[in-house]
Amino acid sequence: MSITGNIFTAGGIVGSAGGSRLYNADGTGLSEYYGGDVQGCFVRDFTAYVEVAAGGIAGEASTNTLTAVISNAYVTSISLFIGVIEGEEMNYTAKNGFTGGIVGVDGNEDNGHIIANTISPIEYDVIGSSRISSFNEDEITVRIAPDYAFTQVGIFEVINRNTVHPDSPGKIFTGSYTYAEDLRNSDSTGHYPFPSEINDLIGKVYYFESEKQP
Repeated sequence: MSITGNIFTAGGIVGSAGGSRLYNADGTGLSEYYGGDVQGCFVRDFTAYVEVAAGGIAGEASTNTLTAVISNAYVTSISLFIGVIEGEEMNYTAKNGFTGGIVGVDGNEDNGHIIANTISPIEYDVIGSSRISSFNEDEITVRIAPDYAFTQVGIFEVINRNTVHPDSPGKIFTGSYTYAEDLRNSDSTGHYPFPSEINDLIGKVYYFESEKQP
């Protein structure tokens, strides 16, 4: 997937993770944003050319909800080109932007996102520019690695874990990622956790599940 144009923020899943905005019956916007969770996502082969910020999952994080999370996500093979380009041949960067393997930059909302249970590409910081969003660097559920570093089992250990927001213990998300067979899409070294085309994987899982039906 590729995105380009007069775009301020872009992500492999959302441009902004701020949540939904509420409106009055007369169409006027209310001041608060709600929601903002992004969970259970897979992003691969994402390219963005935008002006302000881009991330593997969200271009911009932060929300007015108190317990927002970005979790259970796997990001690989992304290319982010951010900034304001000028000059006659459009080859001069007048202003640099922000890039992140999971989040590009925090927005202006009151609260940050907690990032957990993610795999982020090694070429980028997990959060390009963090004001209030965060992740626990001592916790192995947020991993930074090259594309070939994880076998299928290793990915499952991260994105299929329970995600519990530290300020909201009752809020739990469990991933449900499955494959047709544990080793079907691995090469002899145990790398390449996904096939060359995601459609290949979808078809195999569907066929496998159909075979199990009585």
